[in-house]
Amino acid sequence: MAEGGGAIPEKNGLDISRFVPAIPHLVLTAIRKPDQCIYRLAGDDMISRIGMNPKGKNYYDFVPKDRFAHASQAMHMVIDIPSSFRADIAQQYSDGRVRMVEALAVPLGSDDPDVDGFILFADCEASREPSMLPTDRMLLGANVLARDLIDLGHGVDRSFVDRVIAT
Repeated sequence: MAEGGGAIPEKNGLDISRFVPAIPHLVLTAIRKPDQCIYRLAGDDMISRIGMNPKGKNYYDFVPKDRFAHASQAMHMVIDIPSSFRADIAQQYSDGRVRMVEALAVPLGSDDPDVDGFILFADCEASREPSMLPTDRMLLGANVLARDLIDLGHGVDRSFVDRVIAT
């Protein structure tokens, strides 16, 4: 942003080679309003943790139906304002376990006429229990437990109220 005079970088203009150690934890999603948040790519750490490559899948399919409006509003806020957020997420797996994940979402501009904007996530497990082999589980769903809005110099939607699941 500093190099672009405060402007949000375009997806194709972002040089990810500047943060190589984070690449295994990165996820890129394409937002198409009103109901699509499509995984475009996922780092090896995420693929290993969730037991599949989510490329082409809609993130909202992993969100409980009663949280969809809040989840999509948060994603739209990131690309519309533009702004950012940090979230604590409980991910439910097929083996019955819940894994805690921390994610940072930042906007990227879109030069694709079929995409309203992109969101780059840095996503890592915060659970303290030992990792399992990928064949031991598959991601079934995710619930945001807390979300902190981050002003990138363009403001944040102060009226945004998230529906989070208390633990």
